[in-house]
Amino acid sequence: MYRPRSGRRKQPVLAAAVVFGVTMAGITTYEPASGHSLSGGRSTTVGDALVR
Repeated sequence: MYRPRSGRRKQPVLAAAVVFGVTMAGITTYEPASGHSLSGGRSTTVGDALVR
């Protein structure tokens, strides 16, 4: 029976986490620079998520 190495399973999860982090960093940087939130609220999207 073929079993993949455990390191191979972690690569897609790590890649997804990196993409998510880069995307959220971009959104968080854009919102203050533009002066408004992408969600339409008064706070940034990340700030809104952390307060709730």
